[in-house]
Amino acid sequence: MMAPIKTFTIEEANSIIPLLERGFAVIMDCRKRQKLLNRDIEDLHEIWGDQIFDEKNIDNKFYLDKLRKKDLLASAMQKEAARVRQMGCLIKDAENGLVDFYYDRSGELVFLCWRYGEREITHWHSLDSGFSGRRHIETLRPQQETTRT
Repeated sequence: MMAPIKTFTIEEANSIIPLLERGFAVIMDCRKRQKLLNRDIEDLHEIWGDQIFDEKNIDNKFYLDKLRKKDLLASAMQKEAARVRQMGCLIKDAENGLVDFYYDRSGELVFLCWRYGEREITHWHSLDSGFSGRRHIETLRPQQETTRT
């Protein structure tokens, strides 16, 4: 059985943007640090080849520490992403910080669309179009917003 879809008003979506900003700041910082670790891991493997896996190799512990740190960063990113999903949001692109919120447009479900760095919801799009189909929020607002379900 599928859980009911959480719909948001524009005001509700805007009210959680500060939480999204903090969460995506963590995710993006983790991604940046993970990329640096990946370079180190690749460099060590390039230098040593499969010998890096040998416990007797002088860089083995250093290599394993890099892998452990990379795993910790992945866990931190997953934890932040889970927090976002628990709020009822859909992460469309974690690397660019794209999030959609379901919105009831007089009986038609559409997405309110937010991008990391935007101060408020300024765009929306249909469920079957993505970021490229974004339209300005002023084309969405009915006379009176539908209440949350």
